[in-house]
Amino acid sequence: MGFLFVANGIITIVTLRHNHQLSKRISAVVLPSMEGIDDFNKMVLESKMYTTNWVFLRTNKEDRVLLRKIHDSGYHDLKIRLTTYTEAWAQKRITDSLQHVFARYEQLLVIEKEIMNSLQQFTDYDNPVAKLEAERKIVDEVLPRTAAIRNSLLNMHEYGWKMYASASQNLENARVRLRTFIIILIITFVLIGWLLSVYLIKRIISPINRIRNIVNDMGKGITSKLTHHTTHDEIGEMVMAVNNLSEKLQVTSLFAHQIGKRNFEMPFDPLGEGDTLGKALIAMRDNLKTSERELMKATCTLQKKDQLMQAVTEATHELICNDRLDEAIGKTIRSLGTGIDVDGINIYKMRHNEKDGLLYADSFMRWLKHSDKIDSHAPVYYSFNMMPHVHNVLKNNGIFFRFTRHVEDATLQRILEKRNINSLAAIPIFLKDQFWGFVSLSNGYERLWTETEFSILKSFAVTLGAAIERIQTEQQLIVAKEHAEAASKAKSDFMANMSHELRTPMNGIIGFTDLVLTTDLQKTQRDYLKNVSRSAYNLLNIINDILDFSKIEAGKLLIDEMPFNLSELIEETVEILSIKAEEKGLEVVCSIDPGLPSQLIGDPLRIKQVLTNLMGNAIKFTSRGEVFVMVQPNGVHNCNGNMCMDIDITVKDTGIGISDDKLHAIFESFTQADNSTTRKYGGTGLGLTISRSLVELMGGRLAVDSIPGHGSSFTFSIAMKIANATPPITFDSKPLLREVLVIDDNETNCKLMRGIFDYLHIPCKICYSGAEALSIIEQSVRNNEPFDLIITDHQMPVMDGITLVKEIKKLLKGPAEPFILMLSSLEKTLYQQEAEKTGINKFLSKPVKLHELNFILSTIFNKAFENGSNETIPVIETMSTVTKVLIVEDEPMNMLLISEVLRKMGVEVLKAGNGREALVMVAVHTPDLVFMDVNMPVMDGFTATRQIRSSTTGQNKIPIIALTADAMEEDRERCLESGMNDYISKPFKLEEIYAIINKYCRKAN
Repeated sequence: MGFLFVANGIITIVTLRHNHQLSKRISAVVLPSMEGIDDFNKMVLESKMYTTNWVFLRTNKEDRVLLRKIHDSGYHDLKIRLTTYTEAWAQKRITDSLQHVFARYEQLLVIEKEIMNSLQQFTDYDNPVAKLEAERKIVDEVLPRTAAIRNSLLNMHEYGWKMYASASQNLENARVRLRTFIIILIITFVLIGWLLSVYLIKRIISPINRIRNIVNDMGKGITSKLTHHTTHDEIGEMVMAVNNLSEKLQVTSLFAHQIGKRNFEMPFDPLGEGDTLGKALIAMRDNLKTSERELMKATCTLQKKDQLMQAVTEATHELICNDRLDEAIGKTIRSLGTGIDVDGINIYKMRHNEKDGLLYADSFMRWLKHSDKIDSHAPVYYSFNMMPHVHNVLKNNGIFFRFTRHVEDATLQRILEKRNINSLAAIPIFLKDQFWGFVSLSNGYERLWTETEFSILKSFAVTLGAAIERIQTEQQLIVAKEHAEAASKAKSDFMANMSHELRTPMNGIIGFTDLVLTTDLQKTQRDYLKNVSRSAYNLLNIINDILDFSKIEAGKLLIDEMPFNLSELIEETVEILSIKAEEKGLEVVCSIDPGLPSQLIGDPLRIKQVLTNLMGNAIKFTSRGEVFVMVQPNGVHNCNGNMCMDIDITVKDTGIGISDDKLHAIFESFTQADNSTTRKYGGTGLGLTISRSLVELMGGRLAVDSIPGHGSSFTFSIAMKIANATPPITFDSKPLLREVLVIDDNETNCKLMRGIFDYLHIPCKICYSGAEALSIIEQSVRNNEPFDLIITDHQMPVMDGITLVKEIKKLLKGPAEPFILMLSSLEKTLYQQEAEKTGINKFLSKPVKLHELNFILSTIFNKAFENGSNETIPVIETMSTVTKVLIVEDEPMNMLLISEVLRKMGVEVLKAGNGREALVMVAVHTPDLVFMDVNMPVMDGFTATRQIRSSTTGQNKIPIIALTADAMEEDRERCLESGMNDYISKPFKLEEIYAIINKYCRKAN
């Protein structure tokens, strides 16, 4: 072992010394040499750079100083340092190569000095010969030589790194060999130690192991002796002690065996005063005798408790599973009474009598063991005022238990004695922390109850109270549900009746307006009537809102899907509502992304309904400023194989705003942000509730962002399928229109106009006042870049639109005179004559619509649109497929309207005021078609239709069309079930009448 330690020390010292020398050589010779080569390479680069700058940058004095420093001392110092380190390598190849590089670099320094001397003074650079010669030397001499020197240095550098890597590898190999030797030595030491341990165990531990095995056997109940070890040393004495212990344990185990067999009479005496084990066994025998007696008693108690638990469990299960209160409680007390062996169980309910002011306990349910009958609501009651002690215990959630002879209340004691009851236990029942009643358990003998039994019974009473409360709550919920359904039906009936009454006059307004639009009218009159028609339909939509709210609450509202043009829908809605905004002096700006698809699939009526509500609120709650409507696409994605587009529609205003704590409340029914706003601004508070529900039904979401005092922004986002991805307006080159000037004091409108012209690829300038516009126009005249089109707002501060146009006409005359459009709202007729005199060519309605502006521009600047400006006037076509139509209508206004429409179609009109008259007219005249109202006096439309269908003549096949103000879906279904062919709701459209007549009368013919 000593030799191994010495050998290990010598080898370790030699290896460490060798490693130290290698490390010293690397750090003292190789690395400094590599740094010197790097410095030399850097000097060569700097020398080339400074010389180049010397030639080409004669004002760079700093580089001149640095170059002289290299020539004067920098190179010589580096050469000495590098030569010293490389000689220590003892590599002749490296030394010779380095000297060769020094020689070439010194030649390069000579060339550089020649350049420096030729361009010594600032004026020397003016000498072209010297300058060109210096440049030639740079290109032909300095740069090539520098590159060659750097290549040589790079090779030397690589060779040096190879030497460094070789030395590092040798050092690492030496370290690995040293670690290997040390590991082998450690393994040798461990192996020798293990062999010595095995030997010692075999020689010393073997006898002890045998003794240990005997002791372990004793622990397992096996007694034996050790006989083959007879020495007189410590091991021998230990063997004798173990044998002694074995003998005593055999005697003791026999005694313990008898005790285990419940033989407590076997004699056993301790071996002596110090025999603690024997004394312990005797004490254990005595304790076991006592424990056995207690165990028998506890077993009896547990059987009773188990019996009680089982009875309570069955009773609880019955209470939970059975919804009929009386039946559940009856089965419960029978199961409980049988299980816990009582003579009777009574459940009493507390009642306060308002007449005498007394508290009574009424019998709610009773079970008696001798008859096994359940008595429900027996006419038995007791005055609790005569039993104050019992009442006080129970109302404080305590358990009342007494033998009859110990009862404190004399009244109760007499009642118990009369009924031969000797013990009574009463457990209170609470419902919602109120003392509801109690359960009483009676026996004909003096029965003792344990605390555990009372605890179980009290849990049962709690469960009974919960079951009573649950069943009563369920019964109340059923009643409440029936009342709610009745209220909902009454509300639906009311909504339907209101819709019917409102649609009747609306039918006259819309119908006669459509009729007037078929006549010759002035353009202004036609515009006004169109707005009347749109407003009437808007009012009809409001009526539909009320029905929608009812349908939404009932979960019956359905969303339609049809192709439509979203841009036109938005523009039409904005145009209708801009009238109200103009009355309040508000600016309405509508920005629709021109790249939107021309056809989307969705529910245009519901989208318009939501937008109308949001814009109406914005106008209502804004007293000054603007209402801004923006429609933007928000990405395209694939949805179940269809391309869908997410679209955000935002309505932003500058109104009163909404506080943060009210943002969620505004979406609740009949709620506004502040109660005071209901009085100031009006409204039912249903609009936002309906809007959010509609948006969610369309699979979108409605969000709001608001700052009190600064305005609100409502955005509803929906995804719609793309039916036609082509934009509604595509770029059409207008070479005659080179540049446009837009003047509007509203910044938002100006930016919108610029965005429209950017989309149309037409250059556009904007300004915000008349004075600024005149300045820009004067500048364009001076630059000979006149504007081809000027668009100006009418209402502007300081200088309005008409005044501005007069000033423009003074500046621009003859060929430079542009085409002028004026932005104006619906009051344009008030200023149209003056505007035309001033020289304004056309009016453009605000908010500006892209398709309208594009049409005007194409009409002015493209010949292709010259004949497309005539407005289409609706015409009522003559129907050749039908001659006679019967109208069954009790409302004179509706009769006049539909009669006038049909007469203009060239149809003979037959009239009936109710269903009975209709039967006569059908029998006499046999019309081609019948328009049947539903709600009429004498005989309604349903009855009349059934009688026509049930007739045996050929008249039972006449097409009958429901024409009614009942607009609910169930109304349509009822009409079809009664035998009618189709259904039109009032107010109707001319197109609907055309479609119905073409559908049924062509079939008949």
